[in-house]
Amino acid sequence: GRVVVANIGIPPEAWAYTGPGDVREAIPRRKPDSHKGDYGRLAVVGGSRMYHGAPILAAMAAMRTGVDLTYLIEPREAATAAKAYSPDLIALEAGGGELAWSSLEEHLSTLEKADAVVMGPGAGLSPATLEALAKLAAKLTEAGKPVVVDGDGLKALAKHEAKLSGLAVLTPHAGEFKLLSGEDPPPFSRLEERGEAARRLAKRLECTVLLKGMIDVVSDGEDVRFNLTGNPGMTVGGTGDVLAGVAGAMLCFKNKPMEAAAAAAYLTGLAGDIARERLGDQLLASDVVEAIPEAVARCLS
Repeated sequence: GRVVVANIGIPPEAWAYTGPGDVREAIPRRKPDSHKGDYGRLAVVGGSRMYHGAPILAAMAAMRTGVDLTYLIEPREAATAAKAYSPDLIALEAGGGELAWSSLEEHLSTLEKADAVVMGPGAGLSPATLEALAKLAAKLTEAGKPVVVDGDGLKALAKHEAKLSGLAVLTPHAGEFKLLSGEDPPPFSRLEERGEAARRLAKRLECTVLLKGMIDVVSDGEDVRFNLTGNPGMTVGGTGDVLAGVAGAMLCFKNKPMEAAAAAAYLTGLAGDIARERLGDQLLASDVVEAIPEAVARCLS
């Protein structure tokens, strides 16, 4: 017989946009003989006297995505808040009022056994903290540990020019993107140029960049993808921490960074859309966390 190669009608742009299939591929199905820890251990490093909620949101988002265990490594006041917030969280104290390298060093064994690390949520901007986060990024890179760098962790990278590995996912908003790249991202009306800017930064830093915005841009320095889920209600504080936690979960599930970032962008935005369906624009970041299971179910159905 004759072999015919035919176009079945899938436009090339289809792969450029994230979808429920990204989440289906990224989340493992649970086996009947599963044990605690089989679906990931995530460490979250951050928190401060003022921003004790950020690491909690990241950790709870990861657990709602399906991670088995989360370890919060944070200053004493933030750890106390986490312990009071939920019995599902394991909060480990790292010093007093702010993160410093001397206190983080005490928890390197915990970081070693984690499948992935989220670094930066609510950590604060003290010189000691930024230096500690930059050192931690170098340690994690050296160890080949998958890591999500968010919030104040990004500021530490910009200040200290820490070296990253291809296993890192950075989650900047437009302002943090400018800190890292030296340029404002192009407007959404020039989406292709915005994608190219993200691609350049990812290539230079040798990592995956998830540039947050009305349309998220994900690039590993080669490919560029866009995410359309999400809504204006998600401008509320804390939704970036939720995204970081979901991305950390996707890394715990052994996904490649580009795949993890694309799935996290779609799933977090969809959870935000579900929260908006329920509550309108007056949603909270914690509402997005609580909507994650339904978002997962929609993607898997």
